[in-house]
Amino acid sequence: MSQTNPHDPDAHTSDDNRPLTSLLTNEPCIAMLTTMIGREHTSRPVACAEIHDHRISFIASRESAWVEAVAAAAAIVHITIADDANANYVSLNGTAIVVTDAEEITRLWSPGAGAWFDGPDDPDVVVVHFDVSDGEYWDGPGGRVGRAVAMLRAALSGDGEALGTQGHIAAERSDPIDLDGIVPHRIPTI
Repeated sequence: MSQTNPHDPDAHTSDDNRPLTSLLTNEPCIAMLTTMIGREHTSRPVACAEIHDHRISFIASRESAWVEAVAAAAAIVHITIADDANANYVSLNGTAIVVTDAEEITRLWSPGAGAWFDGPDDPDVVVVHFDVSDGEYWDGPGGRVGRAVAMLRAALSGDGEALGTQGHIAAERSDPIDLDGIVPHRIPTI
């Protein structure tokens, strides 16, 4: 019987490509968005406005340096999300665009965005769409008790799969997204 090292991050790799929406839900979702602008990496927490198919959308400030870099296509974007309640963790690569369409802003507006902006008509508000090109997930037992039981089961049986699985995020769209009227906008830099 071969044993799997539970400390090896690749030990529980699954051939299962899972869609993003099978791992994450819209509420609540806080992502850590990392941008690489030149040789500088910066990260910030952002609230997900929507998770749909292969796309994650955020309400953001057009005046922030990272949004200006995304709008100018001068930033590489990476997102990580930890859903502790369900023991799901994802690391995502992709491309981001900035959208200034008023209907899209209104559609994605939430009361939480009101803490940062004067309303959906605030001229500082933009939407950042992040389209997943590839990524990985780690999916384990949910809840404190579930994790404890899984760790005990893995320790007693030597079966590291009891701790969860790891695999790839499927980036294919299940149904096409209608982008009519949603125009990427390059924000002029000063």
